[in-house]
Amino acid sequence: MDLKQNNGYERGPRPKGLSLRAKLVVEFGTVILVILVLVIVVTTLGVPFTGYTGSFGNEKTLALATLSLVADLKKEAFELLMEQRGDDIKQISESINSATLLIDILALIRIREHEGKSPDEFWAQLTKEPSSQLLVHRFDQIIAAYKAYQSMQIADASTGIVVVSSDKEKLGSNVSGTPSFDKALKSAHEVIVVTQGDSKTGRPILILSRAIFGPAVKDSASRAPLGVVMCYIDIGAYFKPLFQTSTNMGKIGDIVLVDQDSTVLLMSLQFPLSGETIPKAMRDKIRALPAMMAARGQEGVIVADDYRGVRVLAAVRRLIVGPGQRWGLVVKRDEAEVFAPLWIGAIYSCLVGFFGLLISGLLIVLVANRISGPINALSRAAREIEAGNLDVRAPVKTSDEIGVLATTFNSMVENLKKRSAEIEHTNKELEAFSYSVSHDLRAPLRSIDGFSQALLEDYYEKIDETGRDYLNRVRAATQHMGCLIDDLLKLSRLTRTEMCQELIDLSGMVNRCLDSLKRNDPDRSVECSVQEGISVKGDPYLMEIAMENLLSNAWKFTGKTTIPKIQFGTTDQEGERVFFIKDNGIGFDMTYSDKLFGAFQRLHTVDEFPGTGIGLATVKRIIHRHGGRIWVQAEPGNGATFFFTV
Repeated sequence: MDLKQNNGYERGPRPKGLSLRAKLVVEFGTVILVILVLVIVVTTLGVPFTGYTGSFGNEKTLALATLSLVADLKKEAFELLMEQRGDDIKQISESINSATLLIDILALIRIREHEGKSPDEFWAQLTKEPSSQLLVHRFDQIIAAYKAYQSMQIADASTGIVVVSSDKEKLGSNVSGTPSFDKALKSAHEVIVVTQGDSKTGRPILILSRAIFGPAVKDSASRAPLGVVMCYIDIGAYFKPLFQTSTNMGKIGDIVLVDQDSTVLLMSLQFPLSGETIPKAMRDKIRALPAMMAARGQEGVIVADDYRGVRVLAAVRRLIVGPGQRWGLVVKRDEAEVFAPLWIGAIYSCLVGFFGLLISGLLIVLVANRISGPINALSRAAREIEAGNLDVRAPVKTSDEIGVLATTFNSMVENLKKRSAEIEHTNKELEAFSYSVSHDLRAPLRSIDGFSQALLEDYYEKIDETGRDYLNRVRAATQHMGCLIDDLLKLSRLTRTEMCQELIDLSGMVNRCLDSLKRNDPDRSVECSVQEGISVKGDPYLMEIAMENLLSNAWKFTGKTTIPKIQFGTTDQEGERVFFIKDNGIGFDMTYSDKLFGAFQRLHTVDEFPGTGIGLATVKRIIHRHGGRIWVQAEPGNGATFFFTV
């Protein structure tokens, strides 16, 4: 489209802010971005107050279910092992052969204890006895078969002295007073389970013990125990394979085994306590919520801080070890480790979304160009037409609503061009008519004025006073009519004068106008106040005419005021700079303010205040040509204030 340059016109203001294309890109991009963020957030974190928990919620549920399953399997395997080891000790304690052999050993001890041999010689000789060898052989078979026991031994019920042991170093030691020995004697047929630290290594030891009764007494309720069989299990070595983390526990999954009384660790942990040394079994205590729940015998799943102060997902189980003996089991994983793959997935989703957003942005730009291109072309054409170039036309490239709008716009411009040509032709005719009328009217007026003056001069003595008064009135009327014709021609020229935009020192212009009024009327004393430093962009010639008319009105209508005052300045009204010229003259009733700016409209008679009534109409046209507004506030007897914008 070829947009022609305007001829003396100023193009209208361009749109402020974002263009239509930019708005389309920003708004559609924002919508896509919001939708993308909502999708990622909802799929990741779920929807509040609904059953949908998102990928994080699902992963949390799955992780807790997995931990719960692992804990159940560990618990079931542990209880099965404990049941099997309980069966081992029951078989030994209930075996008639074991009781018979123990009776023989006890009898030999009583016989030989008075022979005066040293303890080493005594026990060395006793181990060579067939009864002792048979029991030790039985112990060795069980230890070799199950890989569970550290050692096995039998203590005399009456003295607490170990009389048979798979570990020869323990022969002759006294276990009387130990929980495993004393409880076994008191509980009769129950398997007693006791935990204690090894005297040499400090490692946690599990001791299973049960009383052995003799076979000879018929009334089993009144039988006295012969001895106590005691089996020692290294907790760390035996249960380590069972409580090792599985493939479903991640890289840093952990299993904690605690005692019921004081949450003492039964197995050494793999991480330190809050940055300190790694806790040792049977020595250190932990006060983390999952471990304390397990120690209290509670079961379930929980999300809490563990003994390191790290947030974990944990399954808690109660382990029944023996009569009155309970342990706690905690199977846990770090929450960060559980959710780490999801965070990575979320990052990848954001990256994919980012690239998707870029691609969408490019598509949006293309769509925005297709939509905004014809509108921008139409807007450019409208600005050119506003600037006065009526030869420009908007391109019609589509048949949709925008195409129809462009076609209608072109048709409107064509009609506007025709009307403009007609108006221009009419204005020329009116201008010619005004010129002709002004000349045609001036000649008769000059004749009337001239002949009236000749009558007064040549026939002054022949005309009485009344006649002379009539002739003076005729002359005054013709002169006033001449002034009206001159002012009317000046008013019509204002609409045809080409404007020249310059920066005007309005304060200086007002001062010059006031100085001129003072020189023309030196007998008057008017108090004038002019705000300095006021400038405005406009046509100097037209603005000077406007200022002269406004100030002349203020000067004229303060003529009957005792202390006349005229003030010029600016004020701010709703963020807009407004100029004002204020006087304390006669004022007027605001009821008739709508007539004030019309041609030949007056609110006072010529006898009161001379004038043709064209001045304010001239000011209004000048202000409108500068794109401004003009209005007035007045009160009878209190002056008037004319406000205008440029």
